[in-house]
Amino acid sequence: MTLLFRKPMLLVWYLAVLVSGCGESGPPLTATGVVAFAPLPGRDFSAAYLTLHNHSQEAITIQHVSSPEFAKVEIHESMTVDDVIRMRRLHSLTLDAGTSAQFVSGGKHLMLIEPVNELAPGKSVTLEFEYNGGAILIVNTQLKTRM
Repeated sequence: MTLLFRKPMLLVWYLAVLVSGCGESGPPLTATGVVAFAPLPGRDFSAAYLTLHNHSQEAITIQHVSSPEFAKVEIHESMTVDDVIRMRRLHSLTLDAGTSAQFVSGGKHLMLIEPVNELAPGKSVTLEFEYNGGAILIVNTQLKTRM
């Protein structure tokens, strides 16, 4: 038996050094508080809200958002211009290192456009965020009702 196994604390220290040297502290991009709404009857669009967190030391740029359950998913931002609320599409969104972006009603949000199938509250949907040239964050949630 080697000295390493006769000294349990030495083994624990050695493993801690190995793990800390790996550099993997989790995914660079995560999502929390995800809420997606089922389209209202007679409508072919809905919205989703969440917070995206950049845990990395570099900026992360979201280039594309998609979902197998919708023909299109777009990042939009609502703003008031001349006392009129207007919505504009954002073709990308950059999160600086260590920051978060909130997607809320009346601000940035996801537009879920043209459901592929009938979608009712309780159905599961997947949102896929493509960032930094090909990395993908996959988020699963259940549709909620707006009523």
